[in-house]
Amino acid sequence: MSAVLSHQFTLDHAKARAEGEAGMRAAIESAERANYAWPDLALRYFEFYCRAHLVVIVEEVVEASKRYGLVQPPSDQAWGWIVKRAKAAGMIEYDGTAPRKKGHCSPGPKWRSLIFCTPAN
Repeated sequence: MSAVLSHQFTLDHAKARAEGEAGMRAAIESAERANYAWPDLALRYFEFYCRAHLVVIVEEVVEASKRYGLVQPPSDQAWGWIVKRAKAAGMIEYDGTAPRKKGHCSPGPKWRSLIFCTPAN
């Protein structure tokens, strides 16, 4: 085995989390520059989606928002900030993982809507 392969890979979780936060901040700032109202519109759309879906997978929310005609941010990464706000507002809670379409079926977060409205019988 080569010396390169024998080294253990270690992940600095705090650094990764900080870099993720910085990426979300950059994406949301870019979205606000493109359309200052986008964060509020996107959060309202996210709430609308959560009321209609018990299981919330962000990739599906983004695709549905595009079909709906919601103005889009320069980068889909801006949706990460929307998810963070939705979680803080009590709209969703983490519910494990689900295969990601764009991530070649790698696991991605799955959320459960806490504001899902069941249809009237």
